[in-house]
Amino acid sequence: MNKSVSYLKNLFFTFFLLLLLISLSAADTEVITIQIPKKNISFEMIKIPAGSFTKGSNISIDEDADDDEEPQTQVTIEKSFLIGKFEVTQTIWKAVIGSNPSFSKKDNHPVEQVTWWEAIHFANKLSNLMKFDICYDEKTGLCDTSKNGFRLPSETEWEYACRAETSTIFFYGNDPKSLISYAVFDELSTLSPYPVGSLKPNGWNIHDMSGNVFEWCQDLEPVYEETEDDEDYEEDEDIDIKEIPVEPKYRIIRGGGFGSPYYDCRPANRGYADPRGRYDDTGFRLVKTIYTARHK
Repeated sequence: MNKSVSYLKNLFFTFFLLLLLISLSAADTEVITIQIPKKNISFEMIKIPAGSFTKGSNISIDEDADDDEEPQTQVTIEKSFLIGKFEVTQTIWKAVIGSNPSFSKKDNHPVEQVTWWEAIHFANKLSNLMKFDICYDEKTGLCDTSKNGFRLPSETEWEYACRAETSTIFFYGNDPKSLISYAVFDELSTLSPYPVGSLKPNGWNIHDMSGNVFEWCQDLEPVYEETEDDEDYEEDEDIDIKEIPVEPKYRIIRGGGFGSPYYDCRPANRGYADPRGRYDDTGFRLVKTIYTARHK
């Protein structure tokens, strides 16, 4: 009888420790609630810690890696920041802007069919409502990340938050068959996005970083054109091809959308889109720089 009681105690203690570890893991991500003034509407942001990660794809394990995901680079995020727990919803968009440009109009779904320029206008307008400093010059698209207002993530911030301290092909592991538990993508055979947060989050409790809608990032697509050193070369001659930067036209989008194949939903995957374009599978999420009070 004593052995049986001792066994049950040990079993209960082990179960309790597992629950404690799970709760501690969830508690590691601090959730900040943003209340929009004069509106009975709020949204949540996750505090992302400073740290380092490996950006890009490892072609030795990822057969779907694209050329623009290489080479892998070690990147340091020097300051913590806030990122939306969910993609910006139509409810939040309407509370700030008034109208709703989405093709599939449903309140708790991500806003889509917004241009990059409209997304930064939204960020500035919300910043004004919250009495924060605006980050964007809306004429040039330049962003001042030293300001305390809302903005789009850089693609480095986006990938860092998506990976959540992982280095695998997907933020949960390497098997694409498990993606269906985390992402709204083509295998779900849907014609529109799901409500935000319908599926499992990543390790930092951020939802829909893979799938549902592509997400606008701050960055311009790096574009290069090839030039020849000698214009009078013969077609079969060895020539020195150089790449020079040209004026970029597109902005980076990340994460994949509801109609995307699994490989577009990898954290390292990079997409590009016309910042003036409206796409029914493209929305955005907000980030915000965090300031630490300085005492004299």
